[in-house]
Amino acid sequence: MEENEVKVQGEIFLSLLHRLYGDRFTPDMADNLKAATETVVKTILALRSVRMDQVGDPSLPFTPFRKEG
Repeated sequence: MEENEVKVQGEIFLSLLHRLYGDRFTPDMADNLKAATETVVKTILALRSVRMDQVGDPSLPFTPFRKEG
């Protein structure tokens, strides 16, 4: 995971949040949000790095609930 990629994607995500909800943030919230978005971006990049085959996915049967009567 590249630190530069974390920084760039974190800034994009933070910019989007400020655009959508910026008027609701206090200065303290904005500082905490920057650290939180960096953590989220690192987690997302780590998850994206894991390759999964479609064959390895579990097959879960779906049975809809039907109320009797």
